[in-house]
Amino acid sequence: MGSPVNWVEVDLLRSGIPHSVKRRFRKHQYLVYSSPTNLRPTGKPWPIWLHDPLPVVGIPLRKPDPDAPLDLQAALTLAYDRGAYDVTADYTKDPVPPLPADLAKWSNKLLKQKKMR
Repeated sequence: MGSPVNWVEVDLLRSGIPHSVKRRFRKHQYLVYSSPTNLRPTGKPWPIWLHDPLPVVGIPLRKPDPDAPLDLQAALTLAYDRGAYDVTADYTKDPVPPLPADLAKWSNKLLKQKKMR
C-alpha cells in the first residue's frame, strides 16, 4: 500500500487467505481489486459471483491518462481456448474446494446442459 505504483489484483481462487477488501461485500467467489495510488487505501473493488461473467475493469495508468479497460472475461476465454483446457479439465469431478450447495446445483445443471457431465 505504500508503493508509488498503481496495481491490480485479480483473485480467482476460492480458498486461501482472502484480501481484506473481501469482507466489505456480501458473499462472493472472486474479487478484482484496483489500487491506484490516489485512491489508497480504499481502491476500486469488483466483487464477482461464479454465475456471472467476469467484468471489464479499469487498469490504472499514469496521470493524465485514463484507466485502460481490460475485459477479463474475454482474456480468460482466450486463455482457456488457447490452452485447450476444454480437453484437459475433468468436469465430471467436483471442484476443489467444493462449491456451496446452491452453486454446486447450479454448476451441475450447467455442465449437464453442455453435456460435460
